Amino acid sequence: MNVKLQEYTCLLTEYYDDYYIPNYWEETPKAVNYIAKITRGDKYIFNRIFLRTFSLDDNIVFKKSHFREGDIIEQKCVFKRGTKEEIIFHGFFVIHFNDNKIYGEEISQKDALQYFDLKESLPDIDNSQRNKLKMKLGTAIRKLAGKYGETMVAGILVEIIADYFPSVQN
Repeated sequence: MNVKLQEYTCLLTEYYDDYYIPNYWEETPKAVNYIAKITRGDKYIFNRIFLRTFSLDDNIVFKKSHFREGDIIEQKCVFKRGTKEEIIFHGFFVIHFNDNKIYGEEISQKDALQYFDLKESLPDIDNSQRNKLKMKLGTAIRKLAGKYGETMVAGILVEIIADYFPSVQN
């Protein structure tokens, strides 16, 4: 998959191995930043699973393995000034991977709710295996496309699918 960068916001950049630095992070002592994976809520509109941060060489980092392609996350910063709070809402984002960066496709709160409604109405399938396979194949395809070019790799993939999976139509 080749991500069209103008449609996405680069949220995190690889720092070292599986650790990624957030691109939008307030580092003042009175700022409380978070990135949370969101799911459909029962009591509230969304449930938030706050992603754990780590400190690496005095940098705040996240593990790439905490993000999955297609997850929806929320990024926010809260400044505390006495009894008042100022909130900077960065947005809701659908996660996409490209090169050594994690991108987010910004979506509205309404779109996130529709996504969860559709997800609930679909039959339950084992998405974890599908996502693992997609990540492995995607990584290999991106590396090959970088070496041989997108057009050549895409053409060969079409040939392979036609040869090995003749029952699959467009």
